[in-house]
Amino acid sequence: VKSIHVMTHIPIHVFDENFNLESCYASERVHILPYDFTGYYDKEKGRPFLFSGMLEESFLAYAYSGTILIIGPFSIGYLTDEIIDARIKKITKDEKRWKQFHEYLSLLPVMALGDIRDFLIHLNYVFKNDIECPYSEELYRQVKENRIHLEKNVDPDWRVFQSDLYEYLYEQQILELVQKGDAGKLKEMLSK
Repeated sequence: VKSIHVMTHIPIHVFDENFNLESCYASERVHILPYDFTGYYDKEKGRPFLFSGMLEESFLAYAYSGTILIIGPFSIGYLTDEIIDARIKKITKDEKRWKQFHEYLSLLPVMALGDIRDFLIHLNYVFKNDIECPYSEELYRQVKENRIHLEKNVDPDWRVFQSDLYEYLYEQQILELVQKGDAGKLKEMLSK
């Protein structure tokens, strides 16, 4: 468990099956809030699942042979300062807490949902010696279902991926029109 924490830098709480804390692996890179995790694992289903904290940070519950791991916090997307500030202002008006919460959220490791699926497969192999992952299908379904698509009937401007090349070609076109002395075409091009 410690090696998984060291490789991912994600905090891991280790509980026994009665939710008594056995150990906690955390580093200075990521802070942890004193959450009560006792209600975040379904003993009947016995499978891991994803849940969120009060600041919309993510956690993962995973169980094996009488041990329950709570892995997190982490973020499932990049958090801008604007997103962080909005999350903080939703939960507290106390400006004295804003700096602490901002630091907490800005230090979270980022894991995409597809990476979480692979992470769960890895955990299942390490702790259960099983490469089959019964819950990966559900995560894969969620990733596929929540995929964003380009707008229909819109031809994207692929130049955004080559901004330096686009700027160079644009400058070359302007210079060429200036050299030719074609003021009409130059005005037309600049107006576009």
